[in-house]
Amino acid sequence: MHLLGASPLRVAVIGLGAVGSQVLWQLSRLPDVDVHGFESSYPGHPEAGSGGESRLYRNFEMDDPAYEPVIERADTVWRELESATARRLRCPTGVLLIGDGESPQLQRAVRSAQRSSKPSRILSPQEVRSSHPQLSVADTDVGLWDPQGAVIRPELTVSSTVDLAVDNGAVVHEFTRVTHVDEDRGGVRVDTAEGSRSFDRVVVACGGWTTKLRPDLRDTVVVRRLTSAWFHAKDDGHLRGMVPFMRTAPSYCYGIPAGNDSTVKLGLGFNEHHPVADPDTVPRIPSPQEADRFAWIVDDVLPGLQRRPIRMSTYLESYTTSMHDYIGFDRTLPQIVLLTGFSGHGFKASPALGEIGAQLATRGESDIDLGFLRDAAPVFDIVDPATGEATHNHIVSSRPSDT
Repeated sequence: MHLLGASPLRVAVIGLGAVGSQVLWQLSRLPDVDVHGFESSYPGHPEAGSGGESRLYRNFEMDDPAYEPVIERADTVWRELESATARRLRCPTGVLLIGDGESPQLQRAVRSAQRSSKPSRILSPQEVRSSHPQLSVADTDVGLWDPQGAVIRPELTVSSTVDLAVDNGAVVHEFTRVTHVDEDRGGVRVDTAEGSRSFDRVVVACGGWTTKLRPDLRDTVVVRRLTSAWFHAKDDGHLRGMVPFMRTAPSYCYGIPAGNDSTVKLGLGFNEHHPVADPDTVPRIPSPQEADRFAWIVDDVLPGLQRRPIRMSTYLESYTTSMHDYIGFDRTLPQIVLLTGFSGHGFKASPALGEIGAQLATRGESDIDLGFLRDAAPVFDIVDPATGEATHNHIVSSRPSDT
């Protein structure tokens, strides 16, 4: 615990993406904290996990109800962030969750909505077809409409948040790759190509690069290269009025229309992503065959789309074996706080996660109890830590035949 009135607490934040940018902002708001942020590229760049122009913001939790306090806190901090930046970082579109009425994820989301103070509505298959004609649904499907759901602008969120932190006095080191962190006279030494600096605390929030700095996490965290694909509709006007949606497993997928109704971005789940041994050498250009992974969505979910995407882009994300966030102290250096493995759903909660990271770095504990993260059971196994090969993950299986 840092004592107020002592010399400023020096804190480094490594990685200024979805979560690291929020940690930097929160630390910059605190008195007696001298915070430095390190980013291997620049804040808001599209090459890690924050690219792709859009992310879903959902109010209802479909996997673990213990996340609900985090989501609730995130909404509050999102509003503070949007007020401070004077930017619309979440576009209020509403979000539709769809799944078989017997789907455990759909049922958990419905119960989450019932516990929430946020408005919601259950839609029958007929109501989904009437209100959302772009979507093809089965007679066994149920919709959960989240009218206060939104589309996050990820790159703008990251860059605007870092700008706020700089205005508060944070120092940002762009294009500065951290190569090593180690103990240094009771603190932590951060090594870069430009030299070394010493800090009292270090927050590691560099997503897919975390296991390069802390290799001992490879028994718990894997990196995947995911591909997003953008599609035109067959007919002009077909996408007009379409809302963002997510389907639950075993037909997990999601779609986010562009604001001009010209395209829709489609995404798949963990099993359709490529294992990554080294994030610095992973191929960055998706192969033409990767377009085939989206064909079933066009066939079964969005039949009004053209068969082939107009473009594809690839990104890196980290996943824990439990599909729960990895938040805590380093196993060997407790002066290091680790925030990684957000498993594809960290952006919606990122303002709250940044607050938690700042609290752990300065106080050693957070306002929200994180015990549920440590207690979560694995849903897949890591077969080869060196390559990231893993077993099937049923939580985000993208097709009924995905085994």
